[in-house]
Amino acid sequence: MGASWLRLFRLTERIFFCGVFLLVLALFCGGCSMSHQVSEEVRAPRGLSGETAAGELQDSTTKRGISEEVTPEAPDVFQPEKGGPQMKLESTAFRNQSPIPRDHTEDGRDVSPPLKWSDPPAGTKEFAIICDDPDAPSPRRPAPEPWVHWVIYGIPADVRELPAGIPAKEKLDTPRGAVQGKNSWGTVGYRGPAPPRGSGRHRYVFTLYALDTSLGLAPGATKAQLLKAMEGHVLATAQWIGTYERP
Repeated sequence: MGASWLRLFRLTERIFFCGVFLLVLALFCGGCSMSHQVSEEVRAPRGLSGETAAGELQDSTTKRGISEEVTPEAPDVFQPEKGGPQMKLESTAFRNQSPIPRDHTEDGRDVSPPLKWSDPPAGTKEFAIICDDPDAPSPRRPAPEPWVHWVIYGIPADVRELPAGIPAKEKLDTPRGAVQGKNSWGTVGYRGPAPPRGSGRHRYVFTLYALDTSLGLAPGATKAQLLKAMEGHVLATAQWIGTYERP
């Protein structure tokens, strides 16, 4: 009887240790499999091979580096439509693409510069002029929309120049019938260059529009309102660009 119980005990002991061994082995193998699967998913996201995923990661890193290091360039100045009639616009106060004299800036007398232009196409009924700064607040990081310095329209078709120092009022006596709109300061009339100090050289774009109709636009319009009213009525355009920089 004693020997039988001893044999039964040893058999049970063997079965127990075999069961423990198999359980440990199963847990170990399952852990390895899971670890391997997780490792593969990290290296190669679902749907991508390891090589493709590595390439995507490198490309993404490179793009992030570029976006952090490269500063966007200033937007292109508005270019009149090519192929259509063109005019010539100029100022006797400064050459094209040259510095604007202090008198025509906020640091001086802040008066509008003199402008004159060539004959327009036949059928021109009136002119409009917009001056804006596409580099504000900084040429390295310009705003989505240019800063507006001057909006003037309703200029009679027989006029070929504007004198310096156009008064800052809605309705003008010279040229008779012309009216002025609002600049980005919210005031009426010309406001000269006043870039943030140390922001670099800014461009100030004077654009002349020859129109095939009298707009009849009320005084005090914004640049956006004027552009909307001019849609489909522009016969020709011309530009003159000045620059200004504050140290």
